Amino acid sequence: MEFSPVDDAIELLEKANSGLAPELLTRDAARRLLDDYTRARRLADFGIAQLARKLDDPGEIARTTGTSMGKAKETVTTGKMLGESHDLSAALKAARSRSIRRLGSRSPRRRRRARPGTSSRSPRRARSPSSPTPPAG
Repeated sequence: MEFSPVDDAIELLEKANSGLAPELLTRDAARRLLDDYTRARRLADFGIAQLARKLDDPGEIARTTGTSMGKAKETVTTGKMLGESHDLSAALKAARSRSIRRLGSRSPRRRRRARPGTSSRSPRRARSPSSPTPPAG
């Protein structure tokens, strides 16, 4: 049987997990390792989305990945979008978060949702017409 680079990556992750002892790591080392695991997850998620696009069967994707049908449908849709967006696809292939953030900044900004008590401006008091004007000075 021929091994693929994915088989090699899985084997390396299994070895890394078997020797993982977070209690022996410094906080900085734990953060760096968390970044590495996050990058590995992004790479795996990209591969899953691409293959889901090819299979185009949310039921099979849900069974194989152990996710809900809704999540599987979303994964198929994401795969289809990746197939249409060459810039995003290239960034995700390499799991480069800076490239992904740059691509995201090209899209229109989302409006911030107003949250009570979190205004960036200081509130102005409404003055009634009968309120005296404060003295200048």
